[in-house]
Amino acid sequence: MASALASAGDAKDQWRKDNLYNAKLQEPVSTMVVSGVNIRLGTVLERLTLLSGEGHGGKKAAGAAMALGLTLLGVGGVDTASREPLAEQFLEDDARRIGNEIGESIQQHLVVPGVAMAPLEQVGSVDALRGQKIAHVISNDTMTVKGGRFKADRYYGYYMVPVAPYGYRARPKINFSIGDGEVSPAVRAATGAQAAINVDVFLVNTRKALQVQELRVEVLTPQMIGRGRDTPVFVFELPEGSLAIPVTSDTHKDNYVAWQQMRPGFESALADLGSQIRMALDKGR
Repeated sequence: MASALASAGDAKDQWRKDNLYNAKLQEPVSTMVVSGVNIRLGTVLERLTLLSGEGHGGKKAAGAAMALGLTLLGVGGVDTASREPLAEQFLEDDARRIGNEIGESIQQHLVVPGVAMAPLEQVGSVDALRGQKIAHVISNDTMTVKGGRFKADRYYGYYMVPVAPYGYRARPKINFSIGDGEVSPAVRAATGAQAAINVDVFLVNTRKALQVQELRVEVLTPQMIGRGRDTPVFVFELPEGSLAIPVTSDTHKDNYVAWQQMRPGFESALADLGSQIRMALDKGR
């Protein structure tokens, strides 16, 4: 347990900062607001085959038979087998609890020295947070991450967990942020904040560890390069796996327990991020 917590705590020194547009602050920032918190919580889902080691009866046998049949027909590299149900490996109730606690941690520990943060009550009244692109009911999905030449592909099932008052808003499926013309400007206007913070969190249980797959924080301000849009002037990210709590074959389904062990390191990393945002604000870019 002690070694697990130690590895989680080391992440605070690993934040990477980027300025995608070489943007500059137009004025000193003394007021900010968290305009979005988007949380995904997932796990690796194994194939339901006779070799998977998981007992799923008819589903397992059918998946194996189909895969074997395609192999005999000469269809190579096609993964047609069914996958384990997400709820068997990651309980929806655990996802709700973890998501809510991540939201609490962000509100309590992402604090920028010398900057007044708009209260949550003001944010909750913003109509833009109830737009069509924002979900306020938990849902789930799957994704495949290609492993490359020497690594196997990874198949994830994950929950998209809305956190009040933000809901869940999926990021555009591109490799960089084009800013926000909808929520961030509206939240800033309603709260009188000069800059907005958007947080994207993706925690994954790999069967070896519950780890940060993505922790990305954007600081957005109005910029001339995107009239009517808030543009990310700073983007901070933690490397994949920099926060991780080991799990075993006996404990890998205990996701809430693993999150409780990770939480102190997660909050420590957020506190350190607040200081790094302060330094970036002082430099102005």
